[in-house]
Amino acid sequence: RFSLSAASLLEFAKSQLGKDCAVALEATTNTWAIVDVLEPYCQRVVVSNPMRTKLIASAKVKTDRVDAKVLEQLLRVEYLPEVWQPDAATRADRTLASRRSALTRQSITLKNRLHSVLHQRLIQAPQDLFGKAGRRWLADVELPAIVRGEIDTLLRLLDALGLEQAQVQTEVDRRGFASDDIKLLMSLPGVDVTIAQALVAAIGSIARFDSPGRLAAYFGLVPSVHQSAEHTYHGRITKQGNTNARWLLTQAAQVAARHPGPLGLQFARLARRKSRNVAVTALARKLAVLVWHLLTKREPYRYAIPAVVEGKLARLRVTQQPQRKVGPLPG
Repeated sequence: RFSLSAASLLEFAKSQLGKDCAVALEATTNTWAIVDVLEPYCQRVVVSNPMRTKLIASAKVKTDRVDAKVLEQLLRVEYLPEVWQPDAATRADRTLASRRSALTRQSITLKNRLHSVLHQRLIQAPQDLFGKAGRRWLADVELPAIVRGEIDTLLRLLDALGLEQAQVQTEVDRRGFASDDIKLLMSLPGVDVTIAQALVAAIGSIARFDSPGRLAAYFGLVPSVHQSAEHTYHGRITKQGNTNARWLLTQAAQVAARHPGPLGLQFARLARRKSRNVAVTALARKLAVLVWHLLTKREPYRYAIPAVVEGKLARLRVTQQPQRKVGPLPG
C-alpha cells in the first residue's frame, strides 16, 4: 500500500515489476493514467469490468486485500472479464465529448434554476427566455433587488458557459470535418456533428461489435432479461455502458421522431400503442442499430433527406473555412 501519485507509481513499477509480470486493475476514474505508467514495465496490463467481475466473484468480507486476491486469481486462470483498451486518440475524443456534455448539463441546470426563481415569485416568463427577446424581457421586468441580483448572477454564469461551449464546439467541428465516420453518421436524422463525434468516440473500433445488437447492448438500450426455467421476464433497459452516448442517442431520437420516413413511422406506431417515452427509447435503440450498419457497410442512411444532410455538412465546412470580410472593397 502506497500513496497514489505518478512518482510513487513509477517507483513501484521499476522496483517490483518485470517483463514476466502481469497486472490487473479495475476500471475507475484514473485507470488509463495508471495503465500508461505500468505498461512499459510489465508483460501486460489487464483492466477488468467491475460489474462483471462482481458477478463472478463476491465475498461477504470485502476489503482491498480480498479484492486484490480475487483479481489475481481470476487473472491467473485467464477468467478475468476485460474491457477494451482505447488508444490515445480515442481517449482524447472521449474526453472532449464528456467535456461538452458536462458543459451542456451545467447550462441546463442554470436555466432551470432561473425558471425556478421566476416561478417562485409567480412571474410568467416568455416561451423563449434565453433568446434575444427573452433577454430583453429579463432586463426590463421589474423585480425585487434580491431577485434581480440572483438572476444577474445566473445570466453571467450562462454567458461564461456559452463561451466555453463555443470553444469546445470549435474543436468538435474540427475533428468532425477530418473524420469520414462522423460525416457518415451525420446522414442519420437527428444526428449532428456533436452527437456523431461522441458516438464515434464511445465506439472506438466498430470491428469489436460483431452484430448491431451488441452495439445496442453496449449503450444500455436493450431490455433486461430475467429467466428461470420456462419463465422469461423482460424489464426496463439495462442502462449499462456509456451514459453520455445513451443520453445523446435519446436526444437524437426526439428529432428523428419527426422524420418523414421509416423512423418517424415506427415512432408514431409505438407511441399510439405504448407511450411516448417507450417510443423514444425504442427509436434510440434503432439509431444504435443503424449506426452499426453505417459504420460497417460504409454507406449513408438510405432514407435521409438530401437537403438536410447537405445543410449539416455545409455548416461544418463553413466552420473550417477562414471568414471572408464582407462589405465594399477599399477605394
